[in-house]
Amino acid sequence: MYALRFKEEPPTRRSVEQLRGIEGARVREMIWDQIESGLEDGNAVMAWSTNTESGFDFMTLGKNRRMPKEMDGVKLVSFLPENDDALEAL
Repeated sequence: MYALRFKEEPPTRRSVEQLRGIEGARVREMIWDQIESGLEDGNAVMAWSTNTESGFDFMTLGKNRRMPKEMDGVKLVSFLPENDDALEAL
């Protein structure tokens, strides 16, 4: 399945679980690339489960109020002010 999807042979010496993780990351990157190319003026958030302390990770794109913020090794969501005037004051 890996070779069919990515047009290359899977890395050697990997367990099925490791291959699933690699495949999941590559699919996520392909989806994110599609979102970036077609987003225009909108906003996007992609979240997925992972083996971090919080159990998930995420990315944001566009001019939205939610920005990823790393604190003590945990990724949190920081909210920017609602209007541009308050944002310029920062």
